[in-house]
Amino acid sequence: MEHFYIILVCAIGTYLTRIIAYISIKKSNNFLDFLQKNMPLMIMVFLVAYFFKDKMGDNAMPMSEIYGFLAVCILHLVFKKWFLSIFGGLVLYLFLVN
Repeated sequence: MEHFYIILVCAIGTYLTRIIAYISIKKSNNFLDFLQKNMPLMIMVFLVAYFFKDKMGDNAMPMSEIYGFLAVCILHLVFKKWFLSIFGGLVLYLFLVN
């Protein structure tokens, strides 16, 4: 029975977050405009932090990871396209690793 209550609470929470999202989208919201503009950059920051989280304590970081990170930075600065930046850095990293 305890599992039922856990699932019920999760379902209600998920339903409420969906409803709140639709209600807030009906009118223009400065916070939503801010998120829409800056979300790709925030995602890239999270990906970089997650990528380097285990590497910071190592004495020698493999050069393929540094080159992949630099490729992401350079591609983003040049083209300002988040998908191209992430995908280009990933392709370079995978090419260097293999």
